[in-house]
Amino acid sequence: MVSVLAYAWRSIKRHSDKSIFTVAGLSLAIASMLFVYTLGVSFSSDFSEVFRYEVGRGNDVWATPVGGFTIDVRTRSVQTLGILPETLLADFAKSNSNGTFPPRTSFVGIVSGIVNRSGTTLVVFGRSDLQNDAAVVTPTLLSTLKLKVGDVLSLGNQTISIGGSQGAPTPNLIQLPLRTAQVILGKQQSLSWISIKTSEPKAAVNVLAKRFGFVASSNPKFNEPNSNYTGVAYLLTGSLFRFDFFTFDAKLTSLFVGQVVSTALGSLSQVGLGLGFVLVVSTSILTLEERRREMGILTSIGVVTDVIYEFLAEMLILFVISTAVGILLGIAFVLEVIPQLFTLTRLLDGLLVVIAFFPPMIIFGALIPSGVVLSKKPVVLLRGAS
Repeated sequence: MVSVLAYAWRSIKRHSDKSIFTVAGLSLAIASMLFVYTLGVSFSSDFSEVFRYEVGRGNDVWATPVGGFTIDVRTRSVQTLGILPETLLADFAKSNSNGTFPPRTSFVGIVSGIVNRSGTTLVVFGRSDLQNDAAVVTPTLLSTLKLKVGDVLSLGNQTISIGGSQGAPTPNLIQLPLRTAQVILGKQQSLSWISIKTSEPKAAVNVLAKRFGFVASSNPKFNEPNSNYTGVAYLLTGSLFRFDFFTFDAKLTSLFVGQVVSTALGSLSQVGLGLGFVLVVSTSILTLEERRREMGILTSIGVVTDVIYEFLAEMLILFVISTAVGILLGIAFVLEVIPQLFTLTRLLDGLLVVIAFFPPMIIFGALIPSGVVLSKKPVVLLRGAS
């Protein structure tokens, strides 16, 4: 094995110009892909954290308007596309007291919106389970507004006392009782969504569908903006169908990554990876063509295995070097462009996605070309050699 690797390394040095060109092209492709997927994983992680904080919190079902929802990138907050009538909250509670919903089911009405105060964008978040009139504000927002706990904040025609400070993934979040938030946002008698905790999530979704006109889904992309449904009931835990193996949270994470990858930057990186693949295949073919005579002689004396091992070892060394250089370049890109998003976990997540492209590269770039050439008879290889 050592002799095979040594021979492969000598061959790489003998064709150093071609080897450097291959490593440079493939490493740049790997670096760009690693950068884009790390960026996607980072945004996905951040926005998933926002979603879990504002919507999750141990909830099992999420009832939204028919338009579904969006993540506002600018404010890092969850916003629904439309409203629900507040009367639904009372209707749910009444049905729950009658035993229509599964045992241990509870409901929280939420209203959320974005307001501007003296050039600062705030996310107003009202909850029906908050009774204290005092607001809970993030430390970031307190610092931005130059306020402290106990001060008074004016929003619209409301004067609010700041009763506490609590960290949140949404930097400029202010949490209020439902009624106060509705007045500030101009959404009286309206809700953005209803969060539901229950012992039997799937049964609760069925009740919402049959009794209240909701459409059930566990897909974050699902919405019915032009339908006559009351809203969408998203199943946050469990699955609606037998072969639905992924949770709502996993699908949401995948959706965020996909949105980053589908941008122009993601498309450019994929083109780069495609060109890197073409480069690998062309390098393999050129290498094999250059060695037709050598391979013809070796196969004629029955050492086909050594030929295959030597060629695969050469390609493997090029892959390893390209990967190492590409990873270092990718880390450099991330640290230079988005250092605040860099963590080792996110880098590893991005790397796992990129590594998935390598088996096809090895199969189509090395194994298949070598197999095609070595399947020919020695006399054919010798005749075709220059």
